[in-house]
Amino acid sequence: DSPLVYLGDNWYKINDYLAAKVLLQVKGSSPTAVPFENVGTGADTRWHICDPGGQRLGGQGASGNSGSFSLKILQPFVGSVVIPPMALARLFECYNIPAGDSCTTTGTSVLVYYLSGTINSLGSCSVNAGETIEVDLGDVFAANFRVVGHKPLGARTAELAIPVRCNTGNAGLVNVNLSLTATTDPSYPQAIKTSRPGVGVVVTDSQNNIISPAGGT
Repeated sequence: DSPLVYLGDNWYKINDYLAAKVLLQVKGSSPTAVPFENVGTGADTRWHICDPGGQRLGGQGASGNSGSFSLKILQPFVGSVVIPPMALARLFECYNIPAGDSCTTTGTSVLVYYLSGTINSLGSCSVNAGETIEVDLGDVFAANFRVVGHKPLGARTAELAIPVRCNTGNAGLVNVNLSLTATTDPSYPQAIKTSRPGVGVVVTDSQNNIISPAGGT
């Protein structure tokens, strides 16, 4: 089976953009799409020497060590979609006596299949169509500048909205990587230099982490 959300037709949801289908090879059978059950490995004529009285094993060949998976794009995206390490499928096993009977799996899986990676899209985007983005920081008294690297007293933080248009044909959200390149202030390199000596502008992300003017992202 798979711990992921089942979408039907053997597809499992990885995230809002991607789904996966997994096929596993079980001994004696052709590759089978997950989820499946009661796929036999064939009878075994050997005896298990560790159990008094003998207990038949479920096949001599390997099972679950080969297979394939497919990815399906659920909706268009631009940029990169990161797949963090995640369990994609799990294989359970049980022994049945006689071989023609069925059995029920219990306990933990014998194999877990993981997936991770990055999917890159070749689409293109335009930022603000070449227009100037103006940010009003308001008026601040010179006496309110007290400590290097800190906002002056009474200064407000301005949120910056950057219009991005992409050629995905989809009006939904897209993942775009942006970087900041500007002239740094010599007295505080993490700030953007302004026309006023000793006064710079600091840009932060949504978590208030400073974005470096020297190509920060």
